[in-house]
Amino acid sequence: MRQKQSSTTAEGMALVRAIEASRPEGKRICYDPIARSMVPGYKFFLSKLIIDSACTDDSSLEQSSSSSHEKDTSRISSRRA
Repeated sequence: MRQKQSSTTAEGMALVRAIEASRPEGKRICYDPIARSMVPGYKFFLSKLIIDSACTDDSSLEQSSSSSHEKDTSRISSRRA
């Protein structure tokens, strides 16, 4: 690591903490008000855009996960029969 340059691991962890801190208070698992200042703006906004576009609704993720589990279970049951 060069002098006066942050490590990519440290920057990545700050990015994750900054994105988590930007979530609504009832949904976030941690709050780090300093993390946002440690991440370049373009990385924060691009990463948040990608994450938000993939996870627009937590309930849709839960539904797709449970229906996927049901399909797997039925496939296993049909193989045994």
